[in-house]
Amino acid sequence: YHAFYEIMSELFDRGNGEKAGDEWNDEASIWIMEDWLDSTWTSSLKAMNNNIPLAAMYSRMMNSASLATKGSSEEIKCDTGRKMTFNKIKWSNNEGETEAEMRKQYKEYGACKHTNGHPEDYARENYDSRLLKAKRVTALQDHIKATDHARENTVSEDGAHILDKHGNITD
Repeated sequence: YHAFYEIMSELFDRGNGEKAGDEWNDEASIWIMEDWLDSTWTSSLKAMNNNIPLAAMYSRMMNSASLATKGSSEEIKCDTGRKMTFNKIKWSNNEGETEAEMRKQYKEYGACKHTNGHPEDYARENYDSRLLKAKRVTALQDHIKATDHARENTVSEDGAHILDKHGNITD
């Protein structure tokens, strides 16, 4: 995405037209992450009553299909020519009910707006798997907290290895 790089590089230009290499990458990454946390993650947590797995799924939907979280008051024309409406996704005390509604809504959004020449069922499954990846990340985080953290393990600075309490690579 060279065009994106050019736009972002102007934000982190050091004043002499030269880019700052790794320093630029670090600052740009931090800026993008902080913007995402402010604009997406915080509101996802609030919308899902601080339920982390549901917030991860909700934030995925907000990032790529805000129509599927906000709902629509009028029918939306789909790529396939049909029209449909979307319900606003709301927190429910029944986590399974909320997740089921999110998955249904996101799958239908994929079948409506992003078939890309594939059958609608293919688009539904593609969007469902995207949403479940967000949920799996939180399950992995919980697993790491329960196992490696209890053993006083940490992650290496480059994020590529798990280190024991003495700094030795364990993986």
